[in-house]
Amino acid sequence: MPLIDTPFRATFAGGLVARIHVVVPREEIQQAMQAALQEMSAGLQAQGVPPSGAWFAHHHRRPAETFDFDVCFPVATPLAPAGRVECITLPATEVVRTYYRGPYHQLPAAWPEFMQWIESNGIAVRDDIFEVYTVGPQQNPDPAQWQTEFNCPLAAGTAQ
Repeated sequence: MPLIDTPFRATFAGGLVARIHVVVPREEIQQAMQAALQEMSAGLQAQGVPPSGAWFAHHHRRPAETFDFDVCFPVATPLAPAGRVECITLPATEVVRTYYRGPYHQLPAAWPEFMQWIESNGIAVRDDIFEVYTVGPQQNPDPAQWQTEFNCPLAAGTAQ
């Protein structure tokens, strides 16, 4: 049984985001992500800037021995840099998108399925990826109901 929905082309909206950049060894990803989420939430709250959408991770390259990523929250208004929190604008990006539904511990199994689909369909993508946590523990305590959006930006020159 597939872990992901049938992939399709879409646009990752981009826009104004608050982010914390993180580089950690593979085995520290969960703790580092939780720490960044807590720091980000505190930073947004301190400046009175609420998130304007679901939080996401922007991985600058495919994970290997280390993860190099940003923990991001879309925001409607800019915020001042504070600690590791900064505000940037991400450009809109054409992507291949799919959805995974289920607990986070199965994300590492779902990604290869998505990447295999991309490869078997001859789609050229960049090295970075976006993982949007559209439904998680904050919205529903049942991990079976969680939903994660996978986005692989198309490589330059990829036909629409």
